[in-house]
Amino acid sequence: MPADKLFNYPYESFLMVRYEFILICEGNELEAKLLRIIESYVENARKALYRDAANTQSAPREAVIPIPRNIWVPISYKLFMRDLYGTVSSENTLKKGLKSLLEKRLIERRHTPQGRYDAPEYRLNVDALESLLATLREPGGQKLIPSRIDTLKQQGGQKLIPSGGQKLIPSVAGSSTTRGSKIDPILYREKKNKKEEESSSAVVSYATDCTPSPTSSIVAVEGQPSQQQQQHLPAPPIGLRMRQKGLKMPSLEEELGKTAPQGIPPLKIANSGYSEHSPEKAPLPEEERTSTSCSQLFPDLSSSTEQDEKKKQRKQKKTKKIEEEPLEPLVLTEEEQRQIAEEKRKEEERRERARQVYLQIVKRRGFELKEKGELINERKHIKLLLERYTPEEIDRIHVYLMDEDKFWSTVERRYAIGAHQIWKQSDMVLQILRAREAKAKAAQPQEATRPMPPKTIIKPGQLPDVVLEIKRRMARREAQEKAAQQKA
Repeated sequence: MPADKLFNYPYESFLMVRYEFILICEGNELEAKLLRIIESYVENARKALYRDAANTQSAPREAVIPIPRNIWVPISYKLFMRDLYGTVSSENTLKKGLKSLLEKRLIERRHTPQGRYDAPEYRLNVDALESLLATLREPGGQKLIPSRIDTLKQQGGQKLIPSGGQKLIPSVAGSSTTRGSKIDPILYREKKNKKEEESSSAVVSYATDCTPSPTSSIVAVEGQPSQQQQQHLPAPPIGLRMRQKGLKMPSLEEELGKTAPQGIPPLKIANSGYSEHSPEKAPLPEEERTSTSCSQLFPDLSSSTEQDEKKKQRKQKKTKKIEEEPLEPLVLTEEEQRQIAEEKRKEEERRERARQVYLQIVKRRGFELKEKGELINERKHIKLLLERYTPEEIDRIHVYLMDEDKFWSTVERRYAIGAHQIWKQSDMVLQILRAREAKAKAAQPQEATRPMPPKTIIKPGQLPDVVLEIKRRMARREAQEKAAQQKA
């Protein structure tokens, strides 16, 4: 007869802290709890693998089924905080505990998301924990734990694991035939024409405003604008810009004197009473103060501007033609229109099925999701479920997880089941349900069937028994009729 329980707990849920983990983590209770949480998820995953192996393999009952121990399990920060029962209120504290376990090489972590908001995966460093547990079995092994942990820290970082979810994007910079984006030819021509307009307007303004100021006290070059006029120009010539930067250039008089046309005197440097290169302020004669006219400096200016205007007009005509060309209307055949209508109808049906599945999950769960990331993840996994299963199968999986599954049917987990959890557990649950149906079908009594009579083989020249029996009856009846006639 069993004894009465001391208390009747409403949840029957507890978090076990192993004394061995406390010693391995050097008295850090949070790290010991995190190790225990990861261990519990690994054990659940191993139980699921054992059920699958037991349902598929035909092994004797006494045989031991080998189950791998280095199993990756997805655990989010939110799940860690919930399994800690509110004893840790800061997510930063949780991250520090996980970081310490990673530095001690007691656990490993990887990111292989199938979706954008999937949780990272963890697994226990089984070899390191086995060696530390073996150390605790030795006499005085507790004192050796810190040195063993330091040895694990010096072994190096975790080996990188290739991601199975993220797809690599080919590099565009490495290929000479591809470009990041296509260039719009109309926009390119407009920008080019605008630059040419600015450059031509700068040349014209520079040529028309080239009268030097006679009263200026700074050095002015004949045929070039003064400092006050330069403020209104878009940019100085290249030679002046190089001088402003301190680059070595030949004198302006020599440079323009060499390029001047035949019959035009070289340029003169004019200033108000003194020479720039002479330390003495000697006044210059009146004849040298006269400047050369702009037409002598720029004899081909009018012809070059006319050519630029003609080029500009031709380009504008081309761009107008391109802009004014009407686009040909897209004409669809009846077959193409029927295909488009069929695709729209299928898409609407798929969306309606997804909406019905989502409403059924929400109805059984009791509340809707609020965060944008959770909603996106829910819709994505509903789409994946509908690609493989029918809505009835999805509903059966959800019912099994809420009512019969040992892990998810608990009070604190059953109302957190969504499309993501259904997708993760779908294969295992369907395998269990199929095995249950097959077992129930085998247990039903079979209907008694009457054995079929053996087939008779008719040889050539041999009549069937039925025909022979008919002939005998007819002969017997004829004999009886003859006997009756003779008596009469």
